[in-house]
Amino acid sequence: MHTTPRRSGGPDDEFPRSGASVWAVFAASLAIAACNHDFDSVPTSDIEGGAGGESTTTAGPGGGVPDGGGGCGSEGSSPGWKNPDSDEYITPYDFPVCDPKRRALLQALIGNGDNALVGDVYSNIEDVYEDFGLDPDEIMTCQARHERALDDPSSSVTMVRNACRYFCDNSLGGSDCSAVEIASDCQVGSVYRSYCLDLDDSLDWLALQAAALDANGRILRIPGHRKFMINQVLVLPSDSHLVWMGDKVSSNGRAAWRDGASPIEMVLSDQQREATDDRRGVASTHGTVIVAANMPFAYSGSNPWIASGPSVSNVRLEYAHVNAGGFHGENGISFAQGVKDVTMIGGIIENVKINAIEGTAAPAGGKAIQCEAGCRDVSIEGIVIRDAHIGINSNVIAAQKDLQPADWDKQGYVSDIAVAGLYMENVDIPINVLNDLESCNERSGSQRVRVSDFYIMNSGRMPDDVWLERVGAPRDDEFGARVGGTVTDEYFPPGSPTPDNCDKPGPHKRTNMGLVSSRGAYNVVIDNGVYQNELGYGGITALIDGDGTYSKLSDVEYLVRFICDDAAQVPGCP
Repeated sequence: MHTTPRRSGGPDDEFPRSGASVWAVFAASLAIAACNHDFDSVPTSDIEGGAGGESTTTAGPGGGVPDGGGGCGSEGSSPGWKNPDSDEYITPYDFPVCDPKRRALLQALIGNGDNALVGDVYSNIEDVYEDFGLDPDEIMTCQARHERALDDPSSSVTMVRNACRYFCDNSLGGSDCSAVEIASDCQVGSVYRSYCLDLDDSLDWLALQAAALDANGRILRIPGHRKFMINQVLVLPSDSHLVWMGDKVSSNGRAAWRDGASPIEMVLSDQQREATDDRRGVASTHGTVIVAANMPFAYSGSNPWIASGPSVSNVRLEYAHVNAGGFHGENGISFAQGVKDVTMIGGIIENVKINAIEGTAAPAGGKAIQCEAGCRDVSIEGIVIRDAHIGINSNVIAAQKDLQPADWDKQGYVSDIAVAGLYMENVDIPINVLNDLESCNERSGSQRVRVSDFYIMNSGRMPDDVWLERVGAPRDDEFGARVGGTVTDEYFPPGSPTPDNCDKPGPHKRTNMGLVSSRGAYNVVIDNGVYQNELGYGGITALIDGDGTYSKLSDVEYLVRFICDDAAQVPGCP
């Protein structure tokens, strides 16, 4: 490690930023994207209308809503999702509802931030399928979904357990529920990781999910100046292209966002929230707000994340605004195993908390960007992450290796993600990389992860309450002075496998404190960035917490405090 140390004089120190050349390239790409979509010409006071940027609206409780939309056939038949003004894009308001009064009511309720439920408008689920053009085999009713889980011998343990809790009975279908402790966990007709449709779902989720499935290659525009409250995961199939509308694009030099973009926020019922708080999220939340994955992936085979057929590809998100609701166990945006060719440009992800703190469940949830084992060609440019447990996460998990397409092993990598232009604030673990595809004689599972041109502040330190629950004792920190420097090249320390445990990378994740937390990272580069914590933020263990191979920090400027009693060689300690 080659550094040029300097001590800080106080919280008002000037700190230079680097990476101007990378930002210039990124800024150019943003300008091109904005030009191609002509965002600034779109009205912002109402929901965006036709291709020419005009909007005809009908007043409603949530503000302006579009009039007309999909329309109906001469005999009242549903025409399917259609924007009459454009074949290039649709919105969540272009649903094929024929009844004009019901259409007006739905348009007034969806996206107004009040979390109206499907049951507030509908008394039976059949009308919902017809009005929104849904395929019951693609999004099943919750009862049918759980009946299938009990009848299918290939269903996962989790799916069977949730089905037993859904019906609250000890003997149903072809499965025996006697081993499931449903007395205390009975959900009385409700399930948290449901991926199914019932009258208790939010109208916002229904409109967004139906539009995403029926876009058929068209752009799905998320209207600006709204707030969408969803109670289920929004699943994106192949060829999904979502654009968050609003006002002009703003930036802070590294990341960019659209002013007035509508957040998509996860919301839980009182029953769900109570269970989540009591159990710190264990099996009580959905897992993520948005996921790119096959449908109906939740009902297929032994692994709920994998479906038969081709893997999901060609997914593009522009200026996404995602709020995980601050519930334990939610991720922000996830890319399931097998997903490839993903592009994210700009946006904000916030309020993302980790799952249960005890060691066996600690990795679950809490990731703003989650790349499951098997992501490929994921490109992220200029994103804001704030108030999260983990910012960028890349997994390579041996137990899931068999789920990857066979040709991926030949190419030598199973997790492939590149981030350029990143701003983080209040993130416990800015960058987390996990790779347990290692052996004593051969390394495999190259991750090909790169995070470049970043500015990360007030991050890298486990909160006191999380520390107490994980370690079992209050934190007793002794800090050195705040120290600044530049890391020109620092490689991750090697793991220390033993003869009796040769396929493990050795010591890792001492306390999850630092710029990067690594377990066996392979081919990971973090470069051209700034890492700065204010004077009162507290100390960190080290810039690199953990071990890895062919992985390094390069050209990283830092200004942080270290914990003196944890590592004798840390700068600024006695």
